[in-house]
Amino acid sequence: MDGPCQWSLTLVDGWQLSCNGRPVTVALRQQRVIAAIALHKSIHRTTLAGLLWPESSELKAAGNLRESIWVISHRLPELLVDGNDPLELRSTVRVDTREIREQISRLDESSSPALEADLLQELRGPGLLPGWYEDWAVAEQERWEQLRLNVLERLARTCLQRGDIDGALDAAGAAVAIDPLRESAHRLRIETHMADGNLASALHVYQDFRRRLWEEVGVAPSEKIAALVQPILTREEHRTQANAHTRATPRKRALRQRTLPEDPRR
Repeated sequence: MDGPCQWSLTLVDGWQLSCNGRPVTVALRQQRVIAAIALHKSIHRTTLAGLLWPESSELKAAGNLRESIWVISHRLPELLVDGNDPLELRSTVRVDTREIREQISRLDESSSPALEADLLQELRGPGLLPGWYEDWAVAEQERWEQLRLNVLERLARTCLQRGDIDGALDAAGAAVAIDPLRESAHRLRIETHMADGNLASALHVYQDFRRRLWEEVGVAPSEKIAALVQPILTREEHRTQANAHTRATPRKRALRQRTLPEDPRR
């Protein structure tokens, strides 16, 4: 490659390595090696070889890794830290997952609507390394998904506390899109609708969640979320009974009039 390279590695929403903003073509085997090193930050060769080639012998896995490291070192200079073990990316390499984690860590120190909006945008979408199905990748995806859900719910609560209804619904909705059966995310949507006075919307969220949970898992929502909407259900029941009584009263009056005996003096 011509001149020094500022490396940038994307793992969220798809794998991509860029040099000075230009995408670089990397073979699939080397992609796996680079991604695993990035996600572990520092990892010993024996651990990495066993992680990436679990069905190969120790000798074969070590050989595969040694070959991949040689290719990376020669074709992607200054991507890896010099040295034999452990393996690390250079500190100058930008990795999106690390930058997102740094943004999350700043929530406690200096949270702001701008930072929260940036995080919301970063955390919605397909997730980490979509389409990668190796065991180690799936484990990393699950950890990343749990982090996303926790942070999105945290953003929703923060928005709700300051009265940002749209922001709260957006963050909670993003969490539901990731995990449609996550009760805590649905509960936040219900609380937000209720805080905004939209009781019908809150009830609709609960009923839709209850139906989907029963159809897909065969269980009912917890008592906690049921208690949240109970006042709405009670109010709806009373309104239904009142309407039924109102409709029934004229019919009862007409029926009594038809059944009264005729006046014998007529």
